[in-house]
Order: sequence, then structure tokens, then C-alpha cells
Amino acid sequence: MSQIERDLPADYSDALLTLKELIHGAQHRAQRMVNTAMVELYWNIGRIILER
Repeated sequence: MSQIERDLPADYSDALLTLKELIHGAQHRAQRMVNTAMVELYWNIGRIILER
């Protein structure tokens, strides 16, 4: 075991796992929002093309 590993708090791995889950959740929500915006954009482009 290295010196760094001995100096880490006992719950460090749990805290790290929680942080990773929060990051992945936020990334997933951001991706869904972008996908929704892109679908809306393409829908509007198609509507404008059909109207003209």
C-alpha cells in the first residue's frame, strides 16, 4: 500500500463513486436535452421546407 493510499479517508472510495454517479447523471441529462433541441430544430426546418 502506498503512502497516498494510507492517507486517504476511509470513505474515500464511496465518496468518489457518488461523485462519478452525479457526473454521469448530469452528462446523461445534458445529452437528452441536446437531443431534444436537435429534434425540435430538425422538425422546424422540415416544417418550414414543407410550407414553402
